[in-house]
Amino acid sequence: MRINLPVTNREYFVQDRETIVSKTDLNGNISYVNQDFIRITGFSEEELLGAPQNILRHPDMPEEVFADFWQTLKAGKTWTGLVKNRCKNGDYYWIEAIAGPLIKNSKVVGYTSIRGKPDREQVELTEAAYRAIKAGDSGLTVRAGQVVPRSALCAPALLTNVSINAKLFFIFMAFFILFASNALLVWFAPGVGGVWALASSVLGALFAAVSGLVLHGAVVKPLKQTLHDINRISSGDLSGKIAIHGDDELGMVTQALRILQINVKLLVGQIQQVTEMINSSTSKIVGADDEALCSESCPCKHSVSELAAARRKEAARACNS
Repeated sequence: MRINLPVTNREYFVQDRETIVSKTDLNGNISYVNQDFIRITGFSEEELLGAPQNILRHPDMPEEVFADFWQTLKAGKTWTGLVKNRCKNGDYYWIEAIAGPLIKNSKVVGYTSIRGKPDREQVELTEAAYRAIKAGDSGLTVRAGQVVPRSALCAPALLTNVSINAKLFFIFMAFFILFASNALLVWFAPGVGGVWALASSVLGALFAAVSGLVLHGAVVKPLKQTLHDINRISSGDLSGKIAIHGDDELGMVTQALRILQINVKLLVGQIQQVTEMINSSTSKIVGADDEALCSESCPCKHSVSELAAARRKEAARACNS
């Protein structure tokens, strides 16, 4: 792991208006940075372009965070988490980073990252968790940027990773078995089968209720949230956080939507930066043209103050006469 030194205890607090944007190639070497990136980190553009992304790595960051970062990105997914970075002079700053693959012609050609101001309460919680991981706490791990207990591999967590197709297949197969058993019991044991038929009917009703709740939580609710995210992005609001709903089909849709959000943010940021550069250049050109025009219109090459002084003298002579 790369260790960047020296470090100080001075923190730079990222502001609401600041957005740190960068692109890297597939090997993690920086290929683009915006002006906020350059100004906050203290590195020049020449120092950053071509340099590895870990040029900003702070010694307080655990290796597990970056291992999870690259594992997530190389799996074609987005990564969201809090990161403590080091400035060139040793100062540090906390950011909330959203990173994802950069796709061109259906192929991943690099990675992009959008960073902004984090929530301070989340910074305190994350800093404590990172410190525990660095100290060797084996009860914590990092998944897709989030610090979670290793015991999170429980039934509810695993259920979110089961595909919707598998969930539907299991539910309908269970209904088929219940109804088929009911029919067989009534057919082959009419006397005793009535009790079992009643029991299987009650069991089927309970299973239907549970299945409905599962499908609502696993399909309907995430679909509504995804529709809300799409409507927000369509209206031009790129600031919202898109929650990922497991690794099933809906999770893949939200992953793709988050990648779209990141790439649109990158494009908008690049357009804004180019626009600012054009406006600045235009102002300089207009200023130079105004100076040239003033010079041409004043053959005696007086400054404005000199012309004003001459006017005052003429007015004084007119009054005296």
